[in-house]
Amino acid sequence: MSAAAPDLAERLTAFLASELPAASDVRISGLKRAGSGSSSENWLFDAEWRDQAGHHSCELVLRRAPKNEIVATAREDEFDLLTALERSPLPLPRAFWMDRDGRWLERPGMIVSRCKGRDDRLLLTDANSARLGVEARVSLARQLADLLADIHSVDIDSLDLPRRFKMRSPAAQLAEAAAASQAQEVEPCPELRLVRWWLKDNLPEASPKPVLVHGDFRPANVLVLGERITTILDWELAFVGDPLADLGWYLAPTYHSEHFIDGHWSEKDFLERYERAVGSTVDRAALRFWIVFAHYKLATIANAAMRAFLNGDPQRLATRPDRIYRPMLEMIADGNAHRRYA
Repeated sequence: MSAAAPDLAERLTAFLASELPAASDVRISGLKRAGSGSSSENWLFDAEWRDQAGHHSCELVLRRAPKNEIVATAREDEFDLLTALERSPLPLPRAFWMDRDGRWLERPGMIVSRCKGRDDRLLLTDANSARLGVEARVSLARQLADLLADIHSVDIDSLDLPRRFKMRSPAAQLAEAAAASQAQEVEPCPELRLVRWWLKDNLPEASPKPVLVHGDFRPANVLVLGERITTILDWELAFVGDPLADLGWYLAPTYHSEHFIDGHWSEKDFLERYERAVGSTVDRAALRFWIVFAHYKLATIANAAMRAFLNGDPQRLATRPDRIYRPMLEMIADGNAHRRYA
């Protein structure tokens, strides 16, 4: 148990007791930190209590705002979205309780069900933790394409979404991303200025059919049991917008080694599978904008991690920003870049 765990266990016990006023003998056990995400602390624990219906035992996860946040998100957005999606066919954790202002848990956090399966960002690679062969990994890659299509096929008009989940146009997203990028620069960065000008000059039209966008869809954010994806995780960046935003993120060259299987599963394979599932064709030229935009946002995350490191947080150093700049600059220089996915 980490040094922070005993205090957090007491906080969790008090919080659950407040949320379960009819319960008695509320207990927390097995509390441990899991992972080191950029946008949330994840704590696994078991909870027990008694009430008039008898004894209850749950396997749960606390997703709490970290002390030094690299990716600015709101836990309440994820909680409200998971609540709205509870009756959807998507495989999701169930949202139980939310400490919106951090009164109980020190910082804002939500408690969700702990789902079966393991997370592995190297899921599709030779280094996957389950030692899956190529055939199994290709099957999982196909499942990922189908799941993304399922997300984009959710009837958002039927969901009871908060007003803040309104349509975000490409122009609005770029303005928000540009402000975040400049705020995180350690020093003036000509590469990011150049890319921002290119993005502004190549803004696509807003999607005529906005969808639910996950915002961080990739193998790292699913749980797998055997050869089956059981759960889609990490919805804190979700919004209503263009489906190409998710496709651009997934197809970002920086992620190529984690998202594709050379000789067995390519970007073209992924797009064709996705297109069959949604029943429409992806505009390759517009997709180029969203892939470059994905790298632009990834560069901001890398700069934020570097800034945090320079400010004394040794756990926050991530990918060197220049490793992200190169493919981004190559894409804006190559007018035929979108054809590689045709």
